[in-house]
Amino acid sequence: MKRIAGKLTYSNVVATAALFAALATGGAYAASKIGAADIARNAVRAKHIKSNQVRATHLAAAAVRPKQLQTGAVRAAKLADGSVEGAKLGDVVARSEALTVNAGQFASRTVACATGEALLSGGADVPASASTVSLIDSHPGFETLPGQDPFQVWNVRARNTGGSAVTVDVWVLCLE
Repeated sequence: MKRIAGKLTYSNVVATAALFAALATGGAYAASKIGAADIARNAVRAKHIKSNQVRATHLAAAAVRPKQLQTGAVRAAKLADGSVEGAKLGDVVARSEALTVNAGQFASRTVACATGEALLSGGADVPASASTVSLIDSHPGFETLPGQDPFQVWNVRARNTGGSAVTVDVWVLCLE
């Protein structure tokens, strides 16, 4: 300890303190001088960014497009109230097919959305004059058409207790 105490001079202490100060703040100074223009394109990847560090305020308008999102990445819970309006979702398309229900029979029809569309709803229209026809089922999925996702179709089953055939219009609403 005597050896060290004999070498402690004002200039040695100040020089050591200055060295530590330079080492401690030099990285911060360098980081403050590096901007986006100094980083090569695509040099920063998701693995380089800590979780939850990029917020909406950090992104330019329209910087993230639907094709850049994984399926299911954005759910209703992640959307702010009023942030998505109907016009931004896409167009709603109605598709329909006729279902003939013969006298004294049951009949069913499955109507599908086109590939790439999302099922919103469905149903059936029974003519007002067809008091002998009742809808037994009207629901999404379960029975499918060849090559169709079961949740992109609407199924209807009807019964006709009358003496003549009745045509029922079966429809789906799909989001393009």
